[in-house]
Amino acid sequence: MRPPLHLESDPIMGLATPPGSSAVAVLRLSGPNLLPSLLPLFSTPSGNALEVGDFTPRKLRLLYFLDYDDAPPLDQVLVVYFPAPHSATGEDQVEIHPHGSPVILSRMMERLLEVGFRTARPGEFSRRAYLNGKMDLVQAEALMGLIEASSLRAAREASRQLAGSLSERLGAIRGELVALLSHLEAGLDFPDEEISPDNQAVIAERLAQVLASLQEMLSSAQTGRHLSEGFQLVIMGRPNVGKSSLFNRLIGQDRAIVTPLPGTTRDLIENQLIIDGIPVLLVDSAGIRSQAEEIEQEGIRRAKAKAQGADGVLFVGEAHLGLQEEEELMLGGLDPERLIVVWNKGDLCSPLPDPTRVNPPSPPQTP
Repeated sequence: MRPPLHLESDPIMGLATPPGSSAVAVLRLSGPNLLPSLLPLFSTPSGNALEVGDFTPRKLRLLYFLDYDDAPPLDQVLVVYFPAPHSATGEDQVEIHPHGSPVILSRMMERLLEVGFRTARPGEFSRRAYLNGKMDLVQAEALMGLIEASSLRAAREASRQLAGSLSERLGAIRGELVALLSHLEAGLDFPDEEISPDNQAVIAERLAQVLASLQEMLSSAQTGRHLSEGFQLVIMGRPNVGKSSLFNRLIGQDRAIVTPLPGTTRDLIENQLIIDGIPVLLVDSAGIRSQAEEIEQEGIRRAKAKAQGADGVLFVGEAHLGLQEEEELMLGGLDPERLIVVWNKGDLCSPLPDPTRVNPPSPPQTP
């Protein structure tokens, strides 16, 4: 971990809990030498004033948060003090745990402004933790990922990175490159010291190991993105092949309107699912056909654009008809690695089509 920079020194405050009414809220304070400026705001339950030495680090204490002299206390709060550098930000840090009344919290923050605090900017507590050497950029990003995780698997992966797993791997790679570079430069700069540089084969082997480690990390980056952001899966096909029925069945509710009329769906309809702990954004789209009115054409354009940028496409076809010429043209513009063909209306086809085949068997001929 690099040394602290200490670029900012003004005391800041911010709510660590979401806005709104709750049983308990958490108000975080950070900055140098916090306690002297806070002492006028607190008293013991018996009404006695406090000294700096009355705060035991990392131990909750029950206190009153005071309003003006002639007013009753604002609230009964729990206060905990984390002295620098043994805090999350590397500065003196205090947490105030009042009841979660928006009115009380607003008044407390007004009182804190009066004694020299300012409202923290978004992400400023994490920024100070980074500047003071308490976390690196990878861990800061992991912290955001943990807070915004939309699934349990994403939260677990973010927690693992926050603990430093990715930083350790990157640090090991950097250390190997620095060691290799140092050895090469020493051999070139001090030829009289009998520092023999590694031969070309050894250097190539060490670099190959570094490259393999980097490629392994890059190969898992897409998986990490999907865990945090989720997969985007678009349902496509001609009108009235059953796209909206499939969409409704997968999400377990009637979100998309289903009618016998072609062109019912004209815009993108989205719904998020969690499948095996991974968020999946399922998108129902307008049926694609050449003869369509202006509004429907815009829906078709959006459907095609969405499919091009999606992680996967569920292409719905009618099993008893097989692929139509229009559908073959659609499939030709899609990446086969991201394509799943779903045959619908199998009850009209005998025998049922093989789901592994793109084109189902021809329907039986009627005599």
